Amino acid sequence: MLRRLALLTLVASAAASAQDAGLPARVLVAEAYDVVLGGQAFGFGFDVALTTPDTTLRDAGHAVTALDAESASARFRLAFDAGEIQTAALTADAFRVAMPRTQTVYVDSSKAEVTGGTVGLLMLHPAFGAALYSLAADAQAEVVGPDSVAGAACTRARYVLTLDAEGNHLALDVCFDAATGLPSEIVYRDSGGIEARMTFADLAPVGSPSDALFALDAPPGWRTAPYDPSGLPVLAIGDPAPGFALVDASGETVTLDAFRGQTVLVDFWGTWCAPCVTAIPHVQEIADTYPDLVVLGLAAYEDDATDPAAFARQRGGRYPVLRADQATVDAWRVHAFPTYVVVAPDGSIAFVAVEDREPDAQAALDAFLAQTLR
Repeated sequence: MLRRLALLTLVASAAASAQDAGLPARVLVAEAYDVVLGGQAFGFGFDVALTTPDTTLRDAGHAVTALDAESASARFRLAFDAGEIQTAALTADAFRVAMPRTQTVYVDSSKAEVTGGTVGLLMLHPAFGAALYSLAADAQAEVVGPDSVAGAACTRARYVLTLDAEGNHLALDVCFDAATGLPSEIVYRDSGGIEARMTFADLAPVGSPSDALFALDAPPGWRTAPYDPSGLPVLAIGDPAPGFALVDASGETVTLDAFRGQTVLVDFWGTWCAPCVTAIPHVQEIADTYPDLVVLGLAAYEDDATDPAAFARQRGGRYPVLRADQATVDAWRVHAFPTYVVVAPDGSIAFVAVEDREPDAQAALDAFLAQTLR
């Protein structure tokens, strides 16, 4: 129980150096960790609003989480109310993400993806890990005073961490609930203009942690795949391109065989994929630059309510867009989006680039086309 002893030492030293009758801000953090290190699992609702200079993203849902007393590492299961991710779970062996659109549970054995996005922000809650405790140990800390969140009394504290000599910093305002001692709100701000506001509701212990609380298995009919597609096979240069017969926006069937004798660029994308959407004007620029190149956008995992061809046109994409079925995605070994494949006039694979595997995929595609078609 070295971790618990360290927390208790922090409480004692902070209390001894207090200059006022109120609890020092670091004691509030330490007491919060003392609560979650007691062997209980906790359930609570969360709402996260992440604001950058360009946009605001929001996630909400319910969490069940428990912190290991020896290592201060977390296990958790998150159920999201909306969005591409339905459920995310962290266990001792891996981080898992369930995505209904692809009917796949993605497994990240390295657990590297835990630190990103909404999940990374939620890790600031004491029930998720030691992030807040570690940050508060190095920050300038003060108790701001009594406050309330959603009508419940809390004590607000501020933690400011200076990052470098230029004055770059991050700050956390944390309101510790009067009843539970755990945060009911955490507001993150940094000098780069990013703000994340996290509120937590209905926080309560849900019993002793068990493996069943955090399990995330693939439902019937779903599949399991690595979260990181870099180790998965792609089509090899020189392989024959798999055929397809897909329907375009006008209802006509389009086959790859119809373009034998021409060079074809196949862009596997989706309206739900942010990098794919950003790339639409660039794909159209390629089509404009090489009039003899056949450009096809194959939209995967689209629901019936979405018109991917109209979606692409609204963003400047005038090339044909087809709906790619699961058989086509599998045959072309597409594991991440966007994936660019160039088919040579003889029907063989001439080029493959996957955005997730190589950040300069567009530049590599441009260089290949410039060398091949000019």
